[in-house]
Amino acid sequence: MTSEKIAEILLLERTKQNMSIETLSEKSGVSSGAISMFERQVRTNIGIDYLLAWISALGLTTSDVFGISDSDEVITKLDMILDKLE
Repeated sequence: MTSEKIAEILLLERTKQNMSIETLSEKSGVSSGAISMFERQVRTNIGIDYLLAWISALGLTTSDVFGISDSDEVITKLDMILDKLE
């Protein structure tokens, strides 16, 4: 899965919930600037901790976003995505 697809899923869910970037920032602890840049794919690398906080703040699970349920597998896949971006 690409960072573009992850950003698309998270943006669609935020929009579906009618949640502003500022509200998501407050709930997740991720800066509104980082959220905005990732959603627009200006910034394509985001820390795993931030991403997991963002997913949680939207009331999603990792399997909702990645289609897998094992958290170790999610972290492995995220590491692979981040390695490709570097």
